[in-house]
Amino acid sequence: MSYASEVNYKFVKTEDDYLYPKDMNNVTLRLEPTNVCNHACLFCPNHKLLRRRSVIDKDLAKRVIKEAYDLGVRRAAFFIMGEPLLCKDTLEYYRYAKSLGYTFLFLTTNGSLATKEKIEEIFASGIDSLKFSINGGSQETYKKIHGKDDYNKAMEALRYAREYRDKHNIDCRILSSYIVTRLNVHEIKQHYENIKNYVDDFAFFGMATYASEVLEETEGLKTDFDSNGAEHVEFSTSSPCALLQNTICVTSEGYLVCCVTENYNMAALEDLHIMSLKDAWYGERMLSVRKMHLLNNIDKTVCGNCVYRRQDKVEPYNRALYEASLETNQEI
Repeated sequence: MSYASEVNYKFVKTEDDYLYPKDMNNVTLRLEPTNVCNHACLFCPNHKLLRRRSVIDKDLAKRVIKEAYDLGVRRAAFFIMGEPLLCKDTLEYYRYAKSLGYTFLFLTTNGSLATKEKIEEIFASGIDSLKFSINGGSQETYKKIHGKDDYNKAMEALRYAREYRDKHNIDCRILSSYIVTRLNVHEIKQHYENIKNYVDDFAFFGMATYASEVLEETEGLKTDFDSNGAEHVEFSTSSPCALLQNTICVTSEGYLVCCVTENYNMAALEDLHIMSLKDAWYGERMLSVRKMHLLNNIDKTVCGNCVYRRQDKVEPYNRALYEASLETNQEI
């Protein structure tokens, strides 16, 4: 199965399986070491983050990784909104997960912090897939999209990763993704030529909705595109949403949330500082959201805004957690 096909794949479940997911081999743990990022990509709402900039509590992170494993989860990725290499503990989480017995671990980075030493450390952590998010086919366009002039750093990191992986015969896929906007659509072919000798697979991505929280900005960037025969990923949104059954999402605040692209914690459900992952995953709030999706009763909710591409005023799923996350932003 190709990278694009993997991302597009949706697990087929019965209604009961959707409400109470038990086949945890098909579930991925997505844990956010930090929501801080060193880039300000135009298509991403991170630079407009309302949540407090934070790093996840290390003991909590390890507890969640262990509890997810005990539930039967065997796939994990430690990044959501932030750049994972900004957190000094990220690779320790990968090493810990591998020591527990996780069978597939993947990491996505913008590559700007991936020095040769860091690349070697990444491979030593035991990951199975390393993806570089490089969203321009030239230094000029990359800077427009990412907000930072790190194109040469990212490309050098990609080249060294391939060289080091092959030299040491490491069993890890190297991937690349490219979010297509009207500002970089003209460089799709150029980008492919730049990376094709260094990656095992790649995909061009359409733009995510980010729960319509930055709808005006992203709508202005959207464009139709021809990926020149390369597979692409469309973040089509629908109800019921697959994330509610196949992805356990934990933010840097330690909250179980029901979405990896919702940026303001409107979709935060439970505080894992005071609740086990199992109790939260099968808890009343998560069950309520799953039921809404099965009944397609998501109007006037944050999920409805995402699916219907609206910006209706909606109530957070857990107001206490939403308000707790709206502290004054401070860089870590």
